[in-house]
Amino acid sequence: MAELHYPLTAYPGNQQRPSRDERASGALPAQDSARFDLAIPRDARRPLAMAWLSLGLLALLASGLFSILLVLSRTPQLQALFPVADFFRVALVVHVDLSVLVWFLAYGGALWTISGTSRALPVAWAALALAAAGTLAMCLSPFVEHANPVMANYVPVLEGRVFLAGLVMFGGGIALLCLRSMLAVSPVGMRISGEGAARFGLNAAMVAVAVSALAFAWSWFAVPASLDPRIYYELIFWGGGHVLQFAYTLLMLVGWLWLVSAIGGRLPLSPRVVTLLFAIALLSVFLTPITYLAYDVTSVEHHRAQTLLMRFGGGLVIAPIALAVVWSVWRLQAVSIEARPLRASLIASLVLFSAGGIIGFLITGSNVRIPAHYHGCIVGVTLAMMGVVYHLLPKFGFAAPRSRYAAWQPGIYGAGQLMHIIGLVWSGGYGVQRKVAGAEQVLRSTQETLGMGLMGFGGLVAIIGGVMFVAIVLRALRPPQASQAARAKPVDHAPPAPVLRILRGIGGIGAMLALIILGASVLLRLNTQIAADGHTFSILAPDVEGAARTMHRLAASGIGLLALAAGVLCGINRRLTAPALRPTLSIIAATLLLAVIGPLTPGYKFAAVTVANVVGGVVLLMSCWWLRESLRWPPGSSSPRDPLLRATFLILLVHTASGAAASAMAMRGPGWMSPVHLGSALLLTMFLGAVLWEYRRNKHCATTVAIMTAILAIQVALGIAAFAVGHGHALAGFAHALMTPLLAAGLVTLAVRNEAPAGVGSA
Repeated sequence: MAELHYPLTAYPGNQQRPSRDERASGALPAQDSARFDLAIPRDARRPLAMAWLSLGLLALLASGLFSILLVLSRTPQLQALFPVADFFRVALVVHVDLSVLVWFLAYGGALWTISGTSRALPVAWAALALAAAGTLAMCLSPFVEHANPVMANYVPVLEGRVFLAGLVMFGGGIALLCLRSMLAVSPVGMRISGEGAARFGLNAAMVAVAVSALAFAWSWFAVPASLDPRIYYELIFWGGGHVLQFAYTLLMLVGWLWLVSAIGGRLPLSPRVVTLLFAIALLSVFLTPITYLAYDVTSVEHHRAQTLLMRFGGGLVIAPIALAVVWSVWRLQAVSIEARPLRASLIASLVLFSAGGIIGFLITGSNVRIPAHYHGCIVGVTLAMMGVVYHLLPKFGFAAPRSRYAAWQPGIYGAGQLMHIIGLVWSGGYGVQRKVAGAEQVLRSTQETLGMGLMGFGGLVAIIGGVMFVAIVLRALRPPQASQAARAKPVDHAPPAPVLRILRGIGGIGAMLALIILGASVLLRLNTQIAADGHTFSILAPDVEGAARTMHRLAASGIGLLALAAGVLCGINRRLTAPALRPTLSIIAATLLLAVIGPLTPGYKFAAVTVANVVGGVVLLMSCWWLRESLRWPPGSSSPRDPLLRATFLILLVHTASGAAASAMAMRGPGWMSPVHLGSALLLTMFLGAVLWEYRRNKHCATTVAIMTAILAIQVALGIAAFAVGHGHALAGFAHALMTPLLAAGLVTLAVRNEAPAGVGSA
């Protein structure tokens, strides 16, 4: 069925709203004052808001990898894949902090930027840089330090310098963001409109985050550092963590109101009533310092007071707004194609948040009903934020997600999470404990096993829904189809000059040599073991080992000569070889890297050297193939880049690095990188599936898509076979590893041919 295309202003939610000054001047028609909508600025605030959203989306993507590991580590029959007892807790810490703390607050940063003025923008960019640096440190900490995981509520931590430094940097960035946002608040006005009520709700959330930062600092100074780490971090994050829940809830409620207006609904609540409800929540936030003054931070009374504030202050606000939203959605007859993802996100958010709230009343003792409760609530907030992101994309100048997959995504994600929490509630009824995995779960009965199995299946479905969201957003980030007319014109392509034919041949031969280098390296590595005295030895036959090393040296020497030749040709014929310049520079850089670390490879003393060798080899192969393809399919002058392909390239390199690290570390005992590699494999498979599905209709890419689909299927089968046979036989692992560079070359082909002008074929 042919896809219908509508202009970006075809429905009210996509129309660019004028500023308040423009409406007051009378030059433009007045907007409906009952619409809970925000005007999107057209000045320097727009890229800043987009940058905050990008940070949140990247954190969500990284948390998806850790969520895969979490689900697998708690699923019956798959627990044996996770040999390290603390691995589940390490993954849980990073997953929670990325998917809740970073994602929610980065999303809030985007909305506070939109709703505020342009005052002190350099301070806002500094806050973003500090928060981004902290997020990166938290992501890298499990791989660069061995830190004890502390499962504190609200903000779990890894007791390592890198993680704690990252957490402090992120917190400092958010505190600076709140300070700047307070200085740049837009006045709500005396006659409160829907937009004014939404601004008030966002301002209330911002104040809640600022108060939570104050509470964290207060607790840090008040709690004795000599306490046990579990008690110490629990007390530090208890008070501020409760206040953060107010901020998250307020952001969700504003999202509900915004989505209702975007899909054409009208709330039975006036903007003044909504503002009053937000003020009640803000009052509960302002009571937090009083609890700190009245009770000692380490006392039971302080603990209970914070719990009561969250329970009653939040409950008074959520119920009336939720009922009003349900009534508005119920009265809607039909919505436009562009509004369907928004409606689906809104409904799924209401269902999940309500389920989480109901489960909260069923909690007795410390079991997995507790994570079921907060998973429902947190996912409800996330789904509302996903819907707002869909709504903001066209307002930022990108395409509106209008495909059927965008309309299904909230339902898939929500249904998976619903199964996930139902499985947890089911198992919690039989006493399965929280914050444990693997054998520590002690699944004694069939009912417990079935419950946790449902949890695992639902979690995997939810992960698919989450990956769909990221893929849909990445696809929407492509510029509008303005350049398609220019690309559709046939372009005369003259026969290539001899120098271009030579460069294209260098690219093809270089790619084959890079594959030989990778194959020899993988073969030697998988058949190398460490003796009791610490020295390495190969279990290959001497003739086979000698042949592999000889092929590796010859291929490395050959590719070095090819890199030199390509550089000389590009230097002599700079104008003629312009399309080959970037691939050639990439080939030279990868060759130099491999040459520098080459002497450090023998003995496999450093896992980082193994990782750099393998990743550098894959990059070298991709660069050579890029040189070949760029001269066969010249890019169009204004063709758009594909963010989904870029993300898939990045995930492929992460997957390659995790596989090399897992293999290198397994030689000396630690096996905790193997689950990371498994998780990255699942994430890569999902993203590759999205790319192949997207490009299946491109006539230039159809053959490549078919070949890549077959390679991906073979790689998955070989991966299962390698796991089944274990370390006793390296053939399956060797063949499995060589599929990744082939997939990388296929992605390069898709990227280059996606940019080729229509009508241009092979040179």
